[in-house]
Amino acid sequence: MCCCGAGIPGNAGGYSKITVPVVSGSYVCGNTGVSCGNASSLCWRGCSQSTCILICSDNGCNCLCAEGGYGGFSRCHTSGSIACCLMANFGLAGSSAGGAGCFTVCGLPCRGRAYGGDINCCGGVSCTTFRHCQACCACSHQDHIAVPPGIISKVGTMLTYNREANGDTQQGTTGGGLHQLYNAINIAGRQPTVGGYRYACFGGERGCGCYEAWGCTPMVPYGVGGPGANACESVRDHGMRGGLGAVRIKFIGS
Repeated sequence: MCCCGAGIPGNAGGYSKITVPVVSGSYVCGNTGVSCGNASSLCWRGCSQSTCILICSDNGCNCLCAEGGYGGFSRCHTSGSIACCLMANFGLAGSSAGGAGCFTVCGLPCRGRAYGGDINCCGGVSCTTFRHCQACCACSHQDHIAVPPGIISKVGTMLTYNREANGDTQQGTTGGGLHQLYNAINIAGRQPTVGGYRYACFGGERGCGCYEAWGCTPMVPYGVGGPGANACESVRDHGMRGGLGAVRIKFIGS
């Protein structure tokens, strides 16, 4: 987007878990999925890749796959309800959040599934609550970002925060919300830390490049959906890239 508007976050990736007996000569192979990083696509990035592994022992082989999350959506919109605009243009579902044209809008739930494990869980769907019908009132937007099972809790997590309108911590509007998402992840985790990432797209503290460079950098932990877009007039915004796929292998001796 290159005008006033807003978007919703990306969905979380799926989660699969299995326990198998292994012996000498057993092996594991596979690939970790890559999240959507095509920062030149402004309104929708697409679907992230799946993470799949093959575990083979003398008892045969087991194949597990966890789909990547569904990318978030954004739209230019200068007047009226941005929530209604997103629902009309992308077919997204919404529920009233109070006030005419003000809704909680959620992403499409057709990705983030998992297969082949003893436990297979959907990664969860991310949403945004628009508590002000004007698209440019970012401080009235509240993001709800899904975190897959197995990271913070066994059943998955939803992190909720208000977007910030302070230029020192919202990345110069590009991907507004990353600073708050870091804080929410830290608070929800079992080993919380302090601080957060800070950069401004048009400030002196920016990295090498801006739009494509930051849009193609995975800024959040594995499996977690990226923050939604938060644009203002004449400033391009594409939201943030979600986390990559991951595989955790735990060996338990007899």
